[in-house]
Amino acid sequence: MTAPARETWLTTQEAADLLEVTPRAVRKSISNGNYRSELRSVNQQGGKALKLALSSLPTEAQIRHARERQSPASPAAASIPDLDSLPAWQRRTVGERYLLLSEWFSFEAANRRHAGKVELRELYCKHKDLAPRTLARWEASYKKHGWQGLASGYGNRRGNSKLDVEGLSFIEANFLKSDQPSAHEVYNDYAADCAKRGVIPCSYQTVLRYINNTIPRETKVLYRLGPDAFNDLCLPYLERDYTVLKPMEAICGDHHILDLFVKGPTGKLHRPHLTMWSDIRSRRPVGWVVSLQGCGATILYSLRRAIDRFGKPEVGYIDNGMDYKGAQMTAGGRRRWVIDEDQQAELAGIWLRLGIKPVFAEPYHGQSKPIERQFRDIKDHFSRELDAFCGGRPSERPHDIKERTETGRVYTLAELEELIGRFIEEDLINRPHTGHGMDGRTPDEVFHDGWVKRRMDREELRLLLMKARPATVGRQGVRWNHAWYRSDELAQLQLQGQKVIARYDPADVREIYLYDATDRFLCAATIAERSPWFAGATTERDIGAIKREKKLVKEIAKAGKVADAILYELDEAARLGLNPDGPQPDEGPRVIEPVRTTAAGAVKALNQRGQKAVNQDFNPEDLEALADSAAQADDQGAVAEDEEYLDLFDE
Repeated sequence: MTAPARETWLTTQEAADLLEVTPRAVRKSISNGNYRSELRSVNQQGGKALKLALSSLPTEAQIRHARERQSPASPAAASIPDLDSLPAWQRRTVGERYLLLSEWFSFEAANRRHAGKVELRELYCKHKDLAPRTLARWEASYKKHGWQGLASGYGNRRGNSKLDVEGLSFIEANFLKSDQPSAHEVYNDYAADCAKRGVIPCSYQTVLRYINNTIPRETKVLYRLGPDAFNDLCLPYLERDYTVLKPMEAICGDHHILDLFVKGPTGKLHRPHLTMWSDIRSRRPVGWVVSLQGCGATILYSLRRAIDRFGKPEVGYIDNGMDYKGAQMTAGGRRRWVIDEDQQAELAGIWLRLGIKPVFAEPYHGQSKPIERQFRDIKDHFSRELDAFCGGRPSERPHDIKERTETGRVYTLAELEELIGRFIEEDLINRPHTGHGMDGRTPDEVFHDGWVKRRMDREELRLLLMKARPATVGRQGVRWNHAWYRSDELAQLQLQGQKVIARYDPADVREIYLYDATDRFLCAATIAERSPWFAGATTERDIGAIKREKKLVKEIAKAGKVADAILYELDEAARLGLNPDGPQPDEGPRVIEPVRTTAAGAVKALNQRGQKAVNQDFNPEDLEALADSAAQADDQGAVAEDEEYLDLFDE
């Protein structure tokens, strides 16, 4: 006959732990007859205590008790290294409680003959300002779980949510949207979804805690703000070493819309554009121009100012925008939204002929261009000080902007350019800088420490930075910008009906320079005036010039020979004249290196031949009208300009 299994008896506290209730709830269940209990001896002195039969507890509690017996949690099993996973404040809490328990164990061992444990605990806690029940709980937890039992239970449920799986999925799917719904809106949709599923929704604070503490910041930025914001705010960036560069070894250029208004020619308010080049090593602006619209012309205008004043750089770190990838800048290469390293050599254009290596910045990534920091300094220390400041976004706009623009000072474009130039030269470049390699020095101090000016001839630079447009040679010469241009050399070349490239200065359209398809210099041509109806000195002069051209053409046709044209290699680029009243050169660098370009021979030949850029009797009013017409033509769509340039020799 098999002996009955031995019953296991539990104290009310042990039963409460298995049932995950309080001891009071266990005693109440015993009084209701839910569990079998007996008064059993607890010591040799005859003491008895109420205990519960394990077999009378629910099956789940019995299974839990069996598992605990198989893997008992004892102080020896709780290793100290496990505490390393706890935060610092938890480790401090464990240490403080362990010291109190050690002192309590010593106190109890020394005085247990004089009083019972309950009395000793009350006496000890009275001097420690501690509740006896708290000390008893710590003691029981330490005996059961060791060091880990002394840790605070605060935060143990971190990561465990009351939300069900469907609720979590619904909240994430609705919160991680590009329209950026608020947490309150997401909670309302979540509550409506729970009502459909017949589930009681969690509180708004629970959902808010899940959104703020559980969903990773990177995930929220990527799905709510987009890839660009994720790249700017979350991804690591490359830190560059500025000390390996020398002043004017590399410059960086870009456009910037100023956060202020200016008065246009008609009195209308505009937000002007600042096109600027800055030395990368010293962070010093070296060339700039203010205009109503940044374009290829302002890029070359500001570049000419920089080279003429501080010399030619070796590297141009430029933007990936359309203005920097147009046909004028890239030797006729078609525009690309993104230029990679393999395409940079193909699109060298003016940079190759100037001897400057172009490096295109990463597209749509402002951090890759160090000049953006100078633009922010100009905004904070210059634009904000003016009455016409309008802010870069609606949150920055002054509430009295209308009153400020009506009663305050609003500068014209010319006044603003003079004012911003004075700010750069007197303030911006003299501010101590804390960036890498600056060591608290000002940009001007770092710039003059090792600056070597690689000087270019001013006339060569003027020819290199000219605008280029296609043109066709006709019987009257070259028709361009609603006017005829001709010269004796053009008649000698017999190019009627052929297409050429006309290079010109938008600020001075009285003379153009003609090139063939291989970018060889042909000749210069000056504008032809219209003659009056009646006889006069001007008429006699023009008639004489036409007679000479006719005679020359007849002689060439009769001989069947074409006079050799003087061929010169010139650079291709847009060019604007320098402002004679612009900033004067700084104190000279320690070393000046002259730079010879491909335009040197052309400049020498033009000087020897004595060609004049201005007709003696040219009407200034006609010049002003032609210059306005040229500027208007330049402001038209840049894409059409490129397509026309690229298709020039397709026929």
